[in-house]
This record gives sequence, C-alpha cells and structure tokens, in this order.
Amino acid sequence: MRLRRSSIRARIIALLLVPIAALSGLWGYSTLITTGDVWNQLDISATYQAFGTPADQYADDLRIERAAAVLRLADPGNKAYADSYLKSQTVTDRDLQLLRYQAGSRDADKLNGDQRARIRDILSVAEQLAAIRSQIGQQRQSWDGALKDYSDLISPVFTFRSSFVSKESGSLPRQGTILVELTRGADYLAQETAAMRALRAGSATAAADPRKQQVVLDAMHAQQTLFRIYVGELDPQNQADYNELRTGEAWSALTTAEHGFDDAPDRAREVRSGPDTWGENSDRVLADINAINDRLVAKIGDQAHAYAVNSLLRGAVAGLIGLFAVVLSIVVSYRIGRRLVRELVGLRNAAADLSANRLPSVMLRLRRGEAVDVVAEVPQLEFGAGEIGQVGRAFNEVQRVAVEAAVEQAELRRGVSAVFVNLARRSQVLLHRQLTLLDTMERRTEDPRELEDLFRLDHLTTRMRRHAEGLIILSGGSPGRAWRKPVRMVDVVRAAVGEVEDYARVIVRPFPGTGLLGSAVADVTHLIAELVENATVFSPPQTQVTVQGEVVAHGFCLEIDDRGLGLNEQHLGEVNQRLAVEQEFDLADTDRLGLFVVSRLARRHGIRVHLRPSPYGGTSAVVLIPRELLADAAEMAPTGPPRRRGARPPARPRRRRTRPPARRARQGPRRPRPSAADPSAKPGGLPRRRTPAQAEAADGSPAKALGTGRHRRPEDVAPAAAKAPAPAAPGGPFRRSPRWPAGRPAAVAGGRRAAAAPGPAGQPGAPTPRRGRPGEPRAGPRAQPRGGPLRVRLLPARLRPRPRRPPPARLADRGPLRARPDRERRRPVGAAGARGRPSAAAAGRAALRAGARRAAGRSRPLRPPGAPAAGRTARTRRRNRIMTATTPPSGELDWLLNDLVGRVATLRHAVILSSDGLATGVSSGLGREDAEHLAAVAAGFHSLAKGAGRHFQVGGVRQTMVELDDAFLFITAAGDGSCLAVLSDAESDVGQIAYEMALLVKRVGEHLAAEPRTETTPPGR
Repeated sequence: MRLRRSSIRARIIALLLVPIAALSGLWGYSTLITTGDVWNQLDISATYQAFGTPADQYADDLRIERAAAVLRLADPGNKAYADSYLKSQTVTDRDLQLLRYQAGSRDADKLNGDQRARIRDILSVAEQLAAIRSQIGQQRQSWDGALKDYSDLISPVFTFRSSFVSKESGSLPRQGTILVELTRGADYLAQETAAMRALRAGSATAAADPRKQQVVLDAMHAQQTLFRIYVGELDPQNQADYNELRTGEAWSALTTAEHGFDDAPDRAREVRSGPDTWGENSDRVLADINAINDRLVAKIGDQAHAYAVNSLLRGAVAGLIGLFAVVLSIVVSYRIGRRLVRELVGLRNAAADLSANRLPSVMLRLRRGEAVDVVAEVPQLEFGAGEIGQVGRAFNEVQRVAVEAAVEQAELRRGVSAVFVNLARRSQVLLHRQLTLLDTMERRTEDPRELEDLFRLDHLTTRMRRHAEGLIILSGGSPGRAWRKPVRMVDVVRAAVGEVEDYARVIVRPFPGTGLLGSAVADVTHLIAELVENATVFSPPQTQVTVQGEVVAHGFCLEIDDRGLGLNEQHLGEVNQRLAVEQEFDLADTDRLGLFVVSRLARRHGIRVHLRPSPYGGTSAVVLIPRELLADAAEMAPTGPPRRRGARPPARPRRRRTRPPARRARQGPRRPRPSAADPSAKPGGLPRRRTPAQAEAADGSPAKALGTGRHRRPEDVAPAAAKAPAPAAPGGPFRRSPRWPAGRPAAVAGGRRAAAAPGPAGQPGAPTPRRGRPGEPRAGPRAQPRGGPLRVRLLPARLRPRPRRPPPARLADRGPLRARPDRERRRPVGAAGARGRPSAAAAGRAALRAGARRAAGRSRPLRPPGAPAAGRTARTRRRNRIMTATTPPSGELDWLLNDLVGRVATLRHAVILSSDGLATGVSSGLGREDAEHLAAVAAGFHSLAKGAGRHFQVGGVRQTMVELDDAFLFITAAGDGSCLAVLSDAESDVGQIAYEMALLVKRVGEHLAAEPRTETTPPGR
C-alpha cells in the first residue's frame, strides 16, 4: 500500500485498519446471520405501510368510481348518478396523486426490483383512466365495458400486494396469500353488485340482454368460488369470524337472491321485480368482509413484529460483544489522531476560507470603493508551538501579504482610473473650447473650401469628444454634460447620429413627440451613438442603417437595423449576456470598448439593450428606455438650448456659399423626388436656404424674396453658379442642430426641411435661434417633419468627407494635393507575431529617410493610392501602373478590403485567399492578373512559414512580413487555412498595419474564412 501522498488521517487509519477490519468482519457476519430475518420483517412492515396502504386506498376509490360509472351509463338521464360519478373522480385523483408521490419519493429505494415493477404497472395502467372517463362522459361506452375497464385498473393492485407476501418468513407468506385472495373475492362481489344495480337502473331491453346478465353471473361465480376455497384455509379463529358472517342475515339474503337470479327462467323479470334488497345486502356483506380483512392485516402485522423482536433478542448478545471490541479499537485510534487531524483541518479550512470567502469579499468591497482594514480582515491563527503551529504562523503571513497586495492593487487601479478621468476631463475641456472656436470660424469664413474643412474638423472634434467621454464612463465617471429641461427624443437620436463617422448612411424614421429627461440626455445620446457606430462599421458602405422608434407599454423603444455581416447565435448570446449582466471591464478586449460603454450606461439608467438577427441579414439593436426617463411634450422647453460661451449671437446673418463649378460638374445632376410640401425638393440636394437676393433673382418677385426656408434644387443652383457667384445677402442665421455634427444642415426624405420659425411679424424668413452642437440635443419643440423617413446627412454632396483613397482618375478633379506633416514610423523586421525589435539596418534606413526629410524642410505629401511616393524608383512607378489594371469582379467581402485600404493611407492593395491559394476577395484598383499573382505569392510565403513552424516545432503562423525595397507584404492567417494579404508602402507604420489586420481578422474572421476552391476545366479539353 502506497501512502506517500495520503493524509495524516488516512495514515493513522491505515495503522489500525487490519485488526479493526478483521474484528468488524466477524462481528458483522454473526450479526447478519442472527438478525437477517429481523430487518427483513421490519422492512416489509414499513414498506407496506408506505406503499401498500395508498395502493389499497386507491383500489377502494376505483371500486366506488366503478359503481358510479356503471349507474351513470345505465341511466344517462339521472343527474344524481352523474354528480356521484364526478364526486368519486375527485377522490380517486387525490389518492392516485398520493400514490404517485410515494412512488417518486426517496422511500421508493426500499422496494426491491419486483415491487418497483409492480407499482410501475399500477401507475402505467392508471394513465388510461382519463380515456375511460372521457368515453363514459361522452356516452361512447356501455356499462359492462366500463365495468371491465375499471376492473383491469384494480387488478395490478393485487399483484403488488402479493409481491410483499413472498418476502415474509415462517407461516406469514401463506396467511398473506389467503388474505390477498379473500380481498379479490370481495372485489368480485363489488362487481356483481354494480352490475345488478345497472340492470335494475337501465331499461327493460338492457335488463333482458343475455350478455349483460352474464356479467353478473361471472362475478357471482368467481366470488363464491374464492370464498369457498380460502375461508377454509384460515386459522380457526379467523375462520370462525368468516363462518359467523356467512350465517348472518345479510349474507343469507344475498345468497338467496343470487340463487334466485341464477335459477330464474326469466332473469329480466327477476331483476326488475321486488325492492332493491340485493344492493343493500351486498353493501352490508362487503363492509363486514372489509372489517374482517382489516383484522387479518393487523394480526399478520403483529405476528411479523413479534417474530422480529424474538430474532433481535437472539442476536443481541453476540452483536454486543463484537460491537464492544470494534468501538474500543475505534476510540483508541480516534484519540491518537484527533488532535493532529484537528489542527491540520483548521489550517486547511482557514486557507479555503481565505481563497473562497475573505479574499473575494475584500476584492468586491475594494471594487465598490469601500475601505478595507487589513488587520481586521486577517485574523491570526494559533496552532501551538509545534511544527503545525509554525505552518500556521507562515500562513498568517501569507494571507496578510495577499490582502495587502489586493488593497494595493485596488488603490493602483483607482489611481489609474483617476488619472484617466483627469486626462479625459482635460481633453473634454479642450475639445469644448475647440468646438467653440470652430463654431466662430465657421460663421466667419466665406470660402467654401475652408468651410468644408472646418465642417470636417468640427465632426472629427465631436467624435473625439465622444471617445473622451467613453474613457470617462469606463473609468466610472460621468461625462459631465447635462440639461435642465427635457429634450425631444428625435433630437437626441439625431445628436447621436451626428457623432458617427459614416453619418450619411443613417436614416432616422419619424418619431412621436416624446421627450427625454435632461439628466439622461448625455448618456442616452452616447449609448445610441455607440450602437449606430457599430452598425455602420460592420455593414457594407453602400447599405443603409435605419433608426426608428415608437412609444411602447414600458417606455420608448428604439430599433437600429443594419445590413451587415451579422453575428451567429453564440456571439449574440455572449453580447446580450454582457449587456444584461454587470461584468468587469476586460483590458484585453479592447476592440469592444463601445460594448462596455453601452452596458454601463444602460445599467446606470435602467435601459435594456438587446441584439437580435436583422431581417436584412445584419444585426438589429433594440433599446428600451424606461418610462421613468420620458417626459411629455408639454414639459419640454419652448426655446432652444442656451448658446455656448464664446459663440456668436444667433442674429448674425449667414453668408451665402456657392458650389464651385468643378465640384458641381463632378457631382452631376440628381433626379428630383416629389414631396407633399415642395414638389421641387430634393432628398440629397444641397440643404441651403435661399437668400432674399436669390429668391428675387430667381422669381422676380419681392414677396418671394423674403424666402420660404426651403432648399433650392441642384439643377437650379448649378447654372446660376456657373455664370457668376451671387452676391452675399443677409439671411437667417446659420442654425446648428444636435442631429448634425458641427451644425451642418440635413436633408430629409422627400427633400423638405423644417421651415424657419416665424418672426415677430409672422414672416417665414425671420431669424431662428441657433441650435446646439452634436451630442447636445436642443430642449425645445420643433415641427415634426412629414412625408417620410428622415435621412440624416451632415453635409451636402459638396461638403461630404471625401474617400481617403480616391481613384486615380478623380485626382485631376480635386485640385492640388495639400501636404501634411510627416510622422516617424516604427518598422520591426520579421513576423509581426514575434515580439522582437527592428533590425539595426531597418532602423538605420528609417532614421536616414526621416533625417533627410527633416533636413530638406519638407513633409511627405498626401497622395492617393496608386500615385508614386516622392523618391520612388522608376521600377516602382512602372509596377504601380501595372498593378492598377482593370478591376476584377467584386466579391461579397471586397468592401471590407476597400474599407481597410481606405482606413490606412499607406496601404496599396489587399486580397483574401482561400487555403488553396485562390483570391476570394480583392480590393478595388487591383486587376485580375495582379490579384492572382499577389495571392499566389502570399500563399507561397504563408506555406513556407508554416513549413518552418512544423519543422522546428515552434507552433503555427500568426503573421508573415516581407520587406522589399519600396514596399511591405503582410500575410495574416484568417482561420480555416484562409489568409489576408496586404501590400503597403515602404514608409508604412508596421505596427499600425499589423494591428489593423489583426483587428479585422478578430472582428470578422469567421466571414473571411473561405472554402477551398479549384479551377475546373471544361469537359472536352
């Protein structure tokens, strides 16, 4: 026996195990021999009391229900019979439920296999009871058939009782068998009585039916036979009781009636003649038989108990001697090891309590910001001066250090969070000041190009502010922005859309006139912006994102639908779990920061957010804002929000901006879409008010020169702007709305914007107050647009953000390129998955190039994809011209690659290739031949890297990087053998490219994986 790894308790027990086991074996053998019958008899009595009694009661209830059912069918028009039948059903169901409970309880383990099988038979047959009752209730069964069905339900009870008789000892099995058969005879007598009453209650035709008369005769002959046989087998005392019953008045009258019915030539007349003495005598006989059987059961139980007691007394003497020896051995071993085991168990329990209770409790309180006393949380354990005491003192020190480390870590986390909040607050203040300055510059500028850049910068600043507020929220703080009065829900949604990068794709449906409390405006705006941002990022750029809302029973429901890649059921479940259950922020999961922000904001205000599959194949986010956060329209402020400090007064007129001819020509005319308010309105035209001078020049009417507050159609503006720019004229102030970042105007479906607020004289062209900035919903009511869904567009076509990598053919239309400051970039050499530093040669080349650019006092110009960089070789320029050949057919994942190339300015091309090396996705601007060549090269490099990993047993390939003279080639595994390969410039930031590729694979890796494809050859070749 190997006890090297056993406990002290086990080793002590092992020392005394052999003698104790031998002595215990002798004692157990003698005890079982002498007391085996005792436990058997006691078990039988207890088990029958638990299961036999409910089974007998259930059988008695079935007999009563059977008699009522027979009368119910014999005389369907008798209401008393029907009520009696329904009442008997209730009693039967109650006792059947009790029997089922007993069969499913823990006491059922006391039954042997045969007894469990018998009770299962009772319960399985009982399942037919509902069908039998249904047939009887619908009068689809005859009374003799019902009598047989109920008798079949009672029959398994007798078999169950017989299974107990076979386990008894001595003369008890014979007496138990006789008792079972006498009970069966009583059941036949009950059948006979029920059948005779049915004949009397039924019609004369039924009473004359020989088949129904035979039912009475069969039950009569069966009970007479059983009583004649088994009454003579009883003990003299019990037999005397039955003989006294058989000679009594009731039994004699019943016997006479039975013989008269059996011998009568016309049994129908015998049935219907005379009073109903048959049933009365039969009920009295059945009651006497049941009383005698009950006395027999009690007598058999007393005999079994007396036999068990005698057997127990015989085995007590031998059992006590053996028990004394066993107890003495156990006490000696217990006293030897008790102290040692107690000390070790106390030490173990203290360690378990520290790891399972105290330390987690300390961590939880620290996360809540509560103060923790280390001395109070680490009580000293005393185990004496021995070796175990020394171990206890060492453990005291260990737990003290553990709690102190937890406290220090919590203080460090709080300090880091405070630093993040402080930095984010400072950034937030600077961004607010920057927004104010941009607002002033936008109102002051006259150059459309500068205004376009200011709008873009305004939008970027708004998004930067949202990210700063997200950092504050993740650190446990509050963004700080608040409104005193309620704000319209549509303005909150528009403000959220205004903080999204790809806002032009978002459509906001018309909302009901519901407001949101000012205390929740900032958080709800941020929450919706995160969800809309997620919808735009994970959907193709040519699709739309729809936002719609309505008032529901529990508040206000917003639904955000996208047409993107969607999520599988597992990912949806994980995301919804994160949104519903409070979880700690995981620093390793940095690509889901918005999800943590949404979760915290939702729990802060009791908002429920749920993601589900969209009918369009993407994802639908449902946001339920509770009714406590809503406000009525009457509670909302009648005017717009207060102006920001530093902003110009709202009465300052806005100068008219004209569209440059080149930009108008490039944009091209648009098809008009009629609107109920303005047939000439355009859904995507330039949202610009007509100044009085323009209106007077266009219409020739001074009355129309006051302006209607509507947009001009692009086809009307373009010819006028092509001739000469219109003179600046005073008009309404430039209004800023929370639904448009940087206060840009928006176009709605149907081409109509809300008209200007009427002036003091009721004129439509009167100035209106300036609206808030993106993320700052205005608190006043405004006319709800009519006609169709709202398409939120922050900029008209000429002011929309240009693609980051425009096609080469469009460069001539964009004018001279503006230079941008150069940035130093890190370029580690080797696989991106390796944690190594850049080589000396690469670092030297990067330093030389950066130094040369700084010495020359120039910065690297912003260039579109495909345009050669400064200092490129002729070979590179020729290669670029070749690589911009005809574009292959676009795949379903091409938009992901185009987005990656557009997001990283130094990327040239990107391809997705399957495990067999064929291109399944290609970025725009890459010809078919070049795409196949790039895929083949990437597949070869990836295969070589995998071969190296297998040969040297260093694991799989994370990322492969190839450094060329004027470019970098990156290959990243995308799962299932697929790869993502990109070709970038030599001046690329290697770390940024590796991060963007890894982030794309992590987010949509399951969609990048492609099945292997092979080029098939047509038949006949």
